[in-house]
Amino acid sequence: MFGICLGHHVGLPAIPWILLRIDIDNTMNSTALPPPPPRKPPPTLPPELVHQILLDIQENPLDLLACSLVCSTWYHEARTLLSDSCFQDILKTRLTCLDAVRVTTLLVESHRLCLDYCALLTELTIPVGALLNDTNAYDSQAAEAYRTILRITPNMHDLCIYTRNCPPSISPDIIRSIHAFYLGLTPLCGAITSLRLHHSGKITALVDFLPRLIDSLAPHLESFETEYFPLRVPMQNALRGCRYLREIHVLHGKCGDLIPLPSAWPDLCRFRALGLFAEDHEDADRLALALADSCRRLVEVILTLHRSFDGSDEEFSSSALGHLVERCPDVRSFAVRSGRIDDAFLYALARGQPRLERLKLTDAEWLTGNALSLEPRAGWWPELWQLVLKKCVSIEWEFVERVVMECPKLRMVGLPEHLTTRRDVQELMRRLGFQCVSCSELEESEYWDFYTSWTWRRIVTDDGDSSGQHRSVYGK
Repeated sequence: MFGICLGHHVGLPAIPWILLRIDIDNTMNSTALPPPPPRKPPPTLPPELVHQILLDIQENPLDLLACSLVCSTWYHEARTLLSDSCFQDILKTRLTCLDAVRVTTLLVESHRLCLDYCALLTELTIPVGALLNDTNAYDSQAAEAYRTILRITPNMHDLCIYTRNCPPSISPDIIRSIHAFYLGLTPLCGAITSLRLHHSGKITALVDFLPRLIDSLAPHLESFETEYFPLRVPMQNALRGCRYLREIHVLHGKCGDLIPLPSAWPDLCRFRALGLFAEDHEDADRLALALADSCRRLVEVILTLHRSFDGSDEEFSSSALGHLVERCPDVRSFAVRSGRIDDAFLYALARGQPRLERLKLTDAEWLTGNALSLEPRAGWWPELWQLVLKKCVSIEWEFVERVVMECPKLRMVGLPEHLTTRRDVQELMRRLGFQCVSCSELEESEYWDFYTSWTWRRIVTDDGDSSGQHRSVYGK
């Protein structure tokens, strides 16, 4: 028995050495010397300890990937102690020009060895900055590296184009090279179903190629996401051709740019728009009405508008939102921030959304819930499991209490401060099986607009029953 150690190797980082046992026939066939006494096998680290060592050095997954290419023993023994997620983020980050070349070299070698890394990768971020070297010149080697990645990753379906952190000025020749690179990717993007654009807005000419790229992806594009990206007429025309879109996520866009688009997306299921800029109340309402009239299959809606410092916020009206929830009966998750919401919207939501699972409202200062809490025939939400009422300063406890009683699957409740601090509310929530926990302890990530510091979470037993579950006092 003897052990081999993996450590410094050509092209590899310095990492803690890992002892691997290898069984060999080490018998001595000599008659001149007596046989040696039996030797104890060298100590072997338990898998749990090796796992912890690997986790401590996984900050750079490229180093771990390089280590696994040393020999098959490392791959088959140590690789099994690491989850796939350790390697799946390799291409999500914004790589430098040198990193792009390095990761491609490693992936090509792993592909040659028939290892599983290429099949694990599903998301690729191509920053414009990664196509430029230290002198801000176009680097053809980095460009070829990204093309190679797309060729050898069979499950790649999510493409992100990132233009932040670019030099303040780029020559027209380099911009033309960048355009040619991205457009040249289209033959390799037949499996891409999701496109994400993150733009700084500093150099508009950098992204002039995008309408043509979207045209080529349109037959199979299902998800589209933008951040700080103006959707001007050429982009709108390209997006109208994406008839199979199921999901839209717009961060800090303009309502006016989005209003003409829903009519081209009859199968849209998820619409998330946060921090939108609206010229007036009518602009915001026209977007809600366009969704209501064209996207009848929506299951998720998130709407928030940009908050101005002078207090002149434009907001969605209760009537426009009410029309939206009445026309789209399959909504499961609804989140909106608006100070113009009143009980009329809440009543429309109760009547028109029997499948509602998540409801999040922020800044609805006119919302009381009185009319609904006193209506014995009002519809409720038997599937509701999360309720968030952030800064709803007028909401009555009687309404919240009835929702808690009437919705048997409810397990997370975020309340405004005037209710959270009431002793009778705290006592009743605890009797109903809820525990007040910090949102930082929850695994679920929240958009900041709907984030509450504390949330009531129902404690569920192993058999799925909730401790302290009370029978409804409303005779339902």
